[in-house]
Amino acid sequence: MEVVLYTDLNCPFCYATEQRLEALDAQHLVEWRGVEHEPDLPVPIDTEDDELNAELADEVAQVRSRAPEVEITQPAGKSNTAYALEFAAAAERTDPERARRVRHAMYRAFWVDRQDISSPDVLAGITREHGLDSVEIRSEDKLRVTSWRLDWERSPLRGVPLLARSDGEVLYGLKDSQTLAGFVRPG
Repeated sequence: MEVVLYTDLNCPFCYATEQRLEALDAQHLVEWRGVEHEPDLPVPIDTEDDELNAELADEVAQVRSRAPEVEITQPAGKSNTAYALEFAAAAERTDPERARRVRHAMYRAFWVDRQDISSPDVLAGITREHGLDSVEIRSEDKLRVTSWRLDWERSPLRGVPLLARSDGEVLYGLKDSQTLAGFVRPG
């Protein structure tokens, strides 16, 4: 059974979902597809947006309450993820195994270390730390991210995190580990 995860790096519920999938040793059962669910965010990160920072504080509090096992801090603002998603696609094309570790490090850089993942320098540093010295975004990577977005836009629910199985079943939002395990390993 194929399972696709539509996710965005700047979504705390996506971060918690991925942390839970990793703890379940189920990441290899899920095809990762990054989608930009807030394309209007500025580059670089805006740390002075009081409304957005209040929303982030609320979302982080929800994750702490619903997923206490997940380490999370409130970032300084919300990063635009367009470049980061293309970068993740390029890393996957370059080295799929290391790309998974790079994606996790990108989440951690934002949700734990409070770094701006819209910064090419931050992303380049992450890939170097994980043994990918030269990740270059090509047109094929941009097309791949666009195709992920189009598939997500056609899905029965639009939001992140969204898990979709090949049998048509979907799971939306932050779910507990038992629900996630049952969804990715049905039967």
